[in-house]
Amino acid sequence: MVKEYKTEEEGEILLEAKNVYMRYPLTGELALRGASLKVIAGRIRGLIGKNEAGKSSLARAFCGKYPAERGKVYVRGQSIYTQKTPGWVWGMYVVTFAALVSTVMGISEAVQQSQYSEKLKEIFNGSYKNTGNTMLLAVTLAMLQTLTEVVGMRILPVLLLFAACAIEIGYRSFRHFERLKFARERIAFITSEDSPGTKFPEKMSIRNVVCQHMPKTMSGEERRQRATCLLKSAGLQLYDANGKAWGSAEEYVNEDVKMERCSGGQKHLVYVMSELAKDPKIIIADEILVGLDVPTRARVIVMLQHMVSNRGAGVLYISTDITPMDFVTKEIAFMEDGKIIELSDSTHLIHNPSQKQTKAYMKAALDPRMMMLRHAASLREEVAKAIPKIKDVIRQAFSG
Repeated sequence: MVKEYKTEEEGEILLEAKNVYMRYPLTGELALRGASLKVIAGRIRGLIGKNEAGKSSLARAFCGKYPAERGKVYVRGQSIYTQKTPGWVWGMYVVTFAALVSTVMGISEAVQQSQYSEKLKEIFNGSYKNTGNTMLLAVTLAMLQTLTEVVGMRILPVLLLFAACAIEIGYRSFRHFERLKFARERIAFITSEDSPGTKFPEKMSIRNVVCQHMPKTMSGEERRQRATCLLKSAGLQLYDANGKAWGSAEEYVNEDVKMERCSGGQKHLVYVMSELAKDPKIIIADEILVGLDVPTRARVIVMLQHMVSNRGAGVLYISTDITPMDFVTKEIAFMEDGKIIELSDSTHLIHNPSQKQTKAYMKAALDPRMMMLRHAASLREEVAKAIPKIKDVIRQAFSG
């Protein structure tokens, strides 16, 4: 079991996975094999590893998107229902179905043999022309017939079993969806998988995309201001057919510029801003920088750091790229084969890891070393440049 990395001050635990096992829904293969990890308020926790290591699967487990076979997942201390449906519940489903069939057949037989059968035949043969009264009378007679015959036919125990099963299944379903709703309302899951930014309608305005997740209590002017400040902080700049820059964040928002004017990378950036616009307290950033140029990456990193330091958010930063890790976060977890192998401060884990799997990964990731270091230095410089440019603007976005 991985040794938990400790800091001097522990904040609120926003996300926690305890010994989670989970399978891919389509293939049935194990994606997580006893994964345990925490995300704490006011801190960014990095998560790195190879492709298929289970990083995105763990993120989806936190959001309740994938059911876990074993283990526990907590969102702000609330256990979300991610366990596989137990066998006894499936047994209740079968019993409930059998009870329903038995009840319907019993009622049908009772009705055919009862004093109300002729009256019901008249109803369904159309002797009563008023549809509303016909339905009401049919339901009333059916209820009377059921009450009259059910005890005599001795199907009351079956009905009681059916009622108990229905209540249990209904309660479990309600509790399941309430817990998933609780998790998804509190987590901003930002991913580049399947290019979600490109799935917005082309005729949808940039403003509507950014504003769609904002709190309903915000006024129209507050929404417009937040959208403008976020796009300005992100450095969104559109270009015409000749490659000439045109417009500004204010114009894109006020003039309802459509998503069709954006490139693929710009659509991804607008999508990222739409998730940050709801002022989330829990952010899962899964390969969030994919498709963005270096200056824009730097701005997004600064915005994430602002959400942590000024808004008290907790961030799980997932990537296969270790380049920005040592200055994005102070703590990194390395994942392989569905479990956390090592968790330590970023400098130690990148340059002096203790586990052999981590050592092998870092050796491959830092080769060729000079090219990687040059790229890291460039991104670090851009981050330093972006901080004074956008710190006041991003603060204004959430001033309300």
